[in-house]
Amino acid sequence: MTLRSVPGRAGFTQIVSSFLRCQRSRHAPPDRRHSCHHRFFTVVATFSELGVAGMEPSQVLATRLLMVPIMVLTGGPYTGWRDWLFCRVRPRRRWSAALADIASFLSFQAPVYAATLLVAGADTAEVGSAIGSAVVFMVILARPFGAFVDWARRTFRVTST
Repeated sequence: MTLRSVPGRAGFTQIVSSFLRCQRSRHAPPDRRHSCHHRFFTVVATFSELGVAGMEPSQVLATRLLMVPIMVLTGGPYTGWRDWLFCRVRPRRRWSAALADIASFLSFQAPVYAATLLVAGADTAEVGSAIGSAVVFMVILARPFGAFVDWARRTFRVTST
């Protein structure tokens, strides 16, 4: 079986090429910087993990320590994902931009956060509780964070899609 004969290849190829057209590799440095300096998410997540999910302090510490390099490594890919989504839906109003930011943030960050919690030793019930409360914060903070991404790009003179 060749790659050309794989069912659904055309759709997959279109998605990948669309993503690559919207992705700007030069975004990575400012995107990584803002991920490292955005401490608010750390405070919110710590509260959620301790207070809502009932995780042990050692698990919370392990999760927070794991998240530092993860945030650095995923800063560029996340904003590439966000760019791709914005390129596809082309929001024209504030509310549609907010919905696009919410969709991009939830679809990218929630799985990364869940995997990090599991690696840090949380059980599935704790992961479910932490993700459940994190989703509420992600919905509230997605658009302000998206605006922050756009501000960081303007500051570093990187064009946004």
